[in-house]
Amino acid sequence: MHSEYCMRKNARGAWLALPLVFGLVLAAVTVPAAAQTPVKDTIKIDLGTISGTTIGEPGKQVHVYRGIPYAAPPVGDLRWRPPMQPAPWQGVKQATEYSPACAQYYKPDLAKVDPAKISEDCLYLNVNTGAKTTGDRLPVMVWLHEGGLDTGSANTDVANSPNLPLHGVVVVTVNHRLGAFSLFANAGLSVESPSGASGNYGMLDLIAALQWVRWNIAAFGGDPARVTIFGEGGGGQKVLWLLASPLAKGLFQRAILESGTSRNYIATQTLSENNTKIDTEWEAYNVSNRFVDRLGARTVAQMRAKTWQQIVDAMPAPPAGTEKVPVKDDRMHPAIDAWSLTDHPVNILDESIGSDVPVLVGGDADENTMFVGYTADWLPALSHRKSNLYVYQFTHVPANWKKAGLVAPHGMEVRYQFGELGGKWTPPAGMPADPGLNKDDQTVAENTMLMWVNFAATGDPSVKGIVDWPAFKLVPGQDKYVTIDATPKVASGFMETFKPGK
Repeated sequence: MHSEYCMRKNARGAWLALPLVFGLVLAAVTVPAAAQTPVKDTIKIDLGTISGTTIGEPGKQVHVYRGIPYAAPPVGDLRWRPPMQPAPWQGVKQATEYSPACAQYYKPDLAKVDPAKISEDCLYLNVNTGAKTTGDRLPVMVWLHEGGLDTGSANTDVANSPNLPLHGVVVVTVNHRLGAFSLFANAGLSVESPSGASGNYGMLDLIAALQWVRWNIAAFGGDPARVTIFGEGGGGQKVLWLLASPLAKGLFQRAILESGTSRNYIATQTLSENNTKIDTEWEAYNVSNRFVDRLGARTVAQMRAKTWQQIVDAMPAPPAGTEKVPVKDDRMHPAIDAWSLTDHPVNILDESIGSDVPVLVGGDADENTMFVGYTADWLPALSHRKSNLYVYQFTHVPANWKKAGLVAPHGMEVRYQFGELGGKWTPPAGMPADPGLNKDDQTVAENTMLMWVNFAATGDPSVKGIVDWPAFKLVPGQDKYVTIDATPKVASGFMETFKPGK
């Protein structure tokens, strides 16, 4: 039986046995201070030396490192176990190419990534830093990719663009287990686990990645005491999970939650509906039992003997486009396991349990393209915490699409927050192929990056000369928010305008 522990060096270089996914213990360990040395393409981290590349013009350079292992490959006997410590290596590991994306639905009609670049061996992350020395101690932004909880990849040109790091942050993008590899809860797996829990493996991967950041990011010029988690759509749901998990406490100091607060996610506080995005253990076992029937395996050993393609083929296909999630949803969800997640996140946050850190939360003006966003549903719970809460609505769309009647759809802010306006834009249904980018788009991208970076640096998204962003209060007249367009504007009356459940 594998132990859910890893070995880490303390400040004196001695190896300590620590729970790999137990943030409360790890957060209390002193992180060694990094010497102030130049950040170069070759960097020594805890398990070995890696070599990356440098991009950009002199004075505007970003060091990039691709495919860094933060946990052991979750294959064979490690499938459906919490992430384990990766093996150290000798010599210099090349970190110049992306790792494979995690195993997921790969058929051409609904595939979100290139099927040739998918593998079960996928627990790797990417680092993009504009730091010049290890003493820069820049704020760190850890991106949790979109794609729900069963598709997507951190290996995108947008998320790994040099533009955001050039604004004074270190950006980390993380791949983690998806779908059944991430969320399969099973009585046999619970019995073999020291924690008595199963499921939530992809979420535990994220905790392992945050632990890697705590121990290694200073070598890239980052500040392990100023870590912001941020994600959009499914990535926003991952942010909510981390805010609620006791295992993640102390591993991040800010959170940005983008379009991850849907009515479908909150479902009912009684958790009795099958389409809730958080399952009780009983519901998780029921969904997983139907998956086992489709897979044609009975024992844990038989299930681990299946290929990753067979696992994926037994998973329900993700919804396509505007297709609504069926009432009888056989996709797996995070589960309340009495270890990594002790209750529904809305209850945990409502009771002021979980990570009490500044939160920036919002969505796009029209979230009806994929699901209805309900930021207002979560604001009462998020408001119960002591830390400041900031709310936004992203309203900007490129000129040609605006003329054609488009209201900012789900995910619209992602390109702007990374400052990556180049490349091919996929037009929403009925929109012209050319979005009509102009100077307003550059302004919105620059302003959004400055607001996001200032939030990561200070916990306040205000930027002098752009917007004085007031904290949200659950009081009429003080429920203020910012609309993000060519000129950001402060407005009030969010709860009246966007009534919960409206």
